[in-house]
Amino acid sequence: MLLRTRVSLIAVLALLAAAVVGATAGLQRAQGREEALAAPLATAQEGAWRAVVDGLCRELEAVLRPHAADPALLDAVMRDDARALKALFPALLDGIGERGAPVRVEVADNDRALLGTSLPQPVGADKPMLDAASLDRVLTRGEVVRGLAQDQRRAYVVATTLPLARDGRAVGALTVTLGVEAAVKRLKAAAGGEAAFVDLRNNLVTSTDAALWSAVRAAWTPADRAVAALPLGAAGTWRAAATPVTDATGLPVARLVTLGDATDAEAARERRERAWWAAGAAALAGLVLLAAWLIGRSFEPLNGTVEAFSALADGRPVPELRPPFAPEVGRLASALGRLGETIDAYEKLRRSRVRQGRRQARFIRQQMVELANTLDSESRDAVLGDLGRIEKAMQGEPAPVAAADGETPHDRRIDHLVNEFGLLALGFQNLISRVGEQYHKLDILVAELREALRAKTQYIALQQELEIARNMQLSILPRDYAPRPEAEVHARMIPAKEVGGDFYDFFDLGPNRLGIVVADVSGKGVPAAFFMAVSRTLLRATAQFGEDPGTVLARLNDMLADGNEQMMFVTLFYGILDLETLELRYANGGHNPPLRIGVDGAVSELPRTGGMALAVADGIPYRDATVTLLPGETLILFTDGVTEAFDIDGDQFGDARTQEMAARISRLPTHEIPDAMVEAIKQFERGAAQADDITCLAVRARPGAAGVGAALLADATVHG
Repeated sequence: MLLRTRVSLIAVLALLAAAVVGATAGLQRAQGREEALAAPLATAQEGAWRAVVDGLCRELEAVLRPHAADPALLDAVMRDDARALKALFPALLDGIGERGAPVRVEVADNDRALLGTSLPQPVGADKPMLDAASLDRVLTRGEVVRGLAQDQRRAYVVATTLPLARDGRAVGALTVTLGVEAAVKRLKAAAGGEAAFVDLRNNLVTSTDAALWSAVRAAWTPADRAVAALPLGAAGTWRAAATPVTDATGLPVARLVTLGDATDAEAARERRERAWWAAGAAALAGLVLLAAWLIGRSFEPLNGTVEAFSALADGRPVPELRPPFAPEVGRLASALGRLGETIDAYEKLRRSRVRQGRRQARFIRQQMVELANTLDSESRDAVLGDLGRIEKAMQGEPAPVAAADGETPHDRRIDHLVNEFGLLALGFQNLISRVGEQYHKLDILVAELREALRAKTQYIALQQELEIARNMQLSILPRDYAPRPEAEVHARMIPAKEVGGDFYDFFDLGPNRLGIVVADVSGKGVPAAFFMAVSRTLLRATAQFGEDPGTVLARLNDMLADGNEQMMFVTLFYGILDLETLELRYANGGHNPPLRIGVDGAVSELPRTGGMALAVADGIPYRDATVTLLPGETLILFTDGVTEAFDIDGDQFGDARTQEMAARISRLPTHEIPDAMVEAIKQFERGAAQADDITCLAVRARPGAAGVGAALLADATVHG
């Protein structure tokens, strides 16, 4: 390809690159306009949505206020009379009206339990729609909670919750919900255009125009605070804007998409862009033609110069060149003559150097062979291979370009050397490089060996220390309770690592009173073991004051939460067993409820007390509960290492298997129950790695215990 052609192509490509850069800048400016439009549009849309939701909530609140003070409603709540509540709901629903969306009313008591709902059947296992934190705001602070929420069926609703109070004390909470369809319709009426409400996966919940939304969803995927102009064929061009929607707690739960008709504005913009692109294309074509003409004119004198140089190389007369090109061509011809004379002199010198170089090459080769014999076999073969290729090159034989397996690739520098001494110098250089590499590898291997030995020594020391820590941890845990005629207590704990965070304990609290503890510290390993030791020590010290379990857990929680910079926590079950009456008074701090196995093998969980894990925050109250054991009944206390054990297929042991296994092993002697539970888990895992610490403690009321008759019935009473 001629130089003129190459230069022309370069100029054209440069112009095209400039055009592409300009087009890209234009597109970026257009995108910047869309992004600049997105922020204020999203802000306005969020404000409009909040105004609509707040307006609906305040309308619902205005309807609820008179009913919240209704004595009949308050009496039904205080009596836990669900049937009376059902009778009052129609009046509430009539007062609210349809408002274009489903309406629901529900009442929760002071214990955050669902008392009644206007739905035909309770949903969510008697759980109120509002979460515990929001119910606390209503019941303890008397606040009104308003905003968007999701009910137990995961349906989006606008909800308002008011406190129900009598004599200044909260007795319950009244909640009314309205389907989110009402808010979307009201937003359309207030802002114009169309609107759609979708979940975080962009599944449609409700829309003011379902057909339009289907067309938009096929052409665009909404994202938070995104704006797009969408051509929808016969429906025209629509501008879509997506805004995140949050619930009453401030968490994003859905997206609101508004749609406005932008057909006319988009058509005008497209006309302007087509005119701009047409003008740019015309200007680019003109520049390309002008550049080609200028380059052709500039290369005409160069053609004459090239012709003169060709004539000079062929020995023909040099044509006369027009100034200012003729002087340059003359100087080039003179330089070419001097170059020929220099080449002749150099050829004579080269032949003399060749003879001297061959003598030197033989000597150097002999030295290289002797040095190569001191290397390992691989390096020696590589050096001798270099020498073989050098000798072939010296004799004029072509050296292979591609290397065979196990050979060093051909070095193309050999082709540019002009004498044997240079070839041998290259081989000697390769030899030095290989020797240096060999010694460098040896140094690296020695350093790695030293580091490996040091790491191994440290690892062995660490393993020994962890084994000592494991033995110390297990030694502080009691194995069996001293034999008593009233009850038997046995336990076992297996850490998932060398040391663990689970612990259990049982200790005397005076005459005929036995303290029982099972706990699980968050995490595993050394940090959990330290926290476990601190928790056990503080619990034992606090329990000696003889207070109720709930009070003991409250005091222990405050001590653990103070200075808990690592944000660790512990779930804990603590009970006090009266050995004379077999009455167990207990409190639960977020732990698995123990299993109670009757003499007939029936398994049930101890009633829950609603306490949360310890050390999360101070000032948390804990409630007590009381049950009375029958002679021969067994309590099995355990940590989540039992229920959350996994087999090699990833299946979980679970609560159902735990209860089934508890019923199966309940007839074993008490001291065999913990071992039997652990063995059942190991058989279930089938060799899978232990996922968490495993702890199991068994308590059995012996038949004929003092103070308890054979016909004594179990009693469960919850104390606030």
